[in-house]
Amino acid sequence: MAILVPDFEWLFENTPLTEEQLNFLSEYKRPFTILTDCQRISMLLEYSDDEMDYENKDQYKQIAFRVAHTDSQDEILEQE
Repeated sequence: MAILVPDFEWLFENTPLTEEQLNFLSEYKRPFTILTDCQRISMLLEYSDDEMDYENKDQYKQIAFRVAHTDSQDEILEQE
């Protein structure tokens, strides 16, 4: 399962991908999912309290992301 993100700027701001890598990916012809690190998501996985704990968090070394590329995906991201 991948996390849908709005654009490459989001990836640039939230992952260690370089501008050069993101430029390459933005020119890629087909939709893709990228596997990378993300400090924001990792912090959420590390969070734990009496009501919530991600039991399998150790298996999430990297996170899969997909950049929205269709109108329906953009609509999903606009929903609250």
